[in-house]
Amino acid sequence: MKSWVEAAKLQANEYGQKLVRQDELLDPKSFCKRSGMSESELQDAMREGRLFGLEIGDVLYLPAFFAERSLNRD
Repeated sequence: MKSWVEAAKLQANEYGQKLVRQDELLDPKSFCKRSGMSESELQDAMREGRLFGLEIGDVLYLPAFFAERSLNRD
């Protein structure tokens, strides 16, 4: 029998995978391509707290809405 914590983690992981399939969450390479940012610009933005990512399993994903080129990330 799973604990409620294990069940919640499983449910969150399944929902995260759904968001990845719907392109609501992007891996860093896809994010850079869509946003026009370089990988080093992405790392800087994350380090400075202007962007955040979510880990699903062992993979980092970023919310796709941050990839909108019209956003001011400064």
